[in-house]
Amino acid sequence: MKRVFSAIELSESVRDSVKTYAGNLAREFPEAPARWSSVEKLHLTLRFFGNVEEPALKVIIDAYKRIAAVSSPFRLVIEGTGVFPAVRRPKVLWLGVSGAETLGSFRSGVDEELAAAGFEQEKREFRPHLTIARLKGGPGAGCLAGRHLSLEFEPVELSVSRIVVFESVMKPTGSEYSVIESAGLLR
Repeated sequence: MKRVFSAIELSESVRDSVKTYAGNLAREFPEAPARWSSVEKLHLTLRFFGNVEEPALKVIIDAYKRIAAVSSPFRLVIEGTGVFPAVRRPKVLWLGVSGAETLGSFRSGVDEELAAAGFEQEKREFRPHLTIARLKGGPGAGCLAGRHLSLEFEPVELSVSRIVVFESVMKPTGSEYSVIESAGLLR
């Protein structure tokens, strides 16, 4: 059994922009109760599947390959700032994604394929974002979140030409990700 998710890998230019932005914010709030995302591991999650047996993993990979084969490469823009679940109780700092209509259509196509194969439909609305930090409650979380929301992240374009199915292995030092399979957008 493997812990599996699908995602879009980020370009170096996106990683560099996020690293600069998050680094500046972290330096401004060194005492804030935040666990900053490792820029090297940062990705745009499409769907988290959890623990998956080998036969189901093959179905997932095949669904992504089928939809990728009839999909064209597309562009997204990483821009905007936000928090989950709410400004008054911030737990996650994120950067937004625009141009997500194509991404949403791609994901819907895969979801339909997976539903036809017996997978449960995702219940939550798809809200593409990059998680840059997770906040613990306490003093400083609200100030950090407020500052994050008041800043403008300089928009950076991301060209998407493949989707990746990853395995996530939990380690004492944090999650480690490895590519199981990738599907190029071929149309």
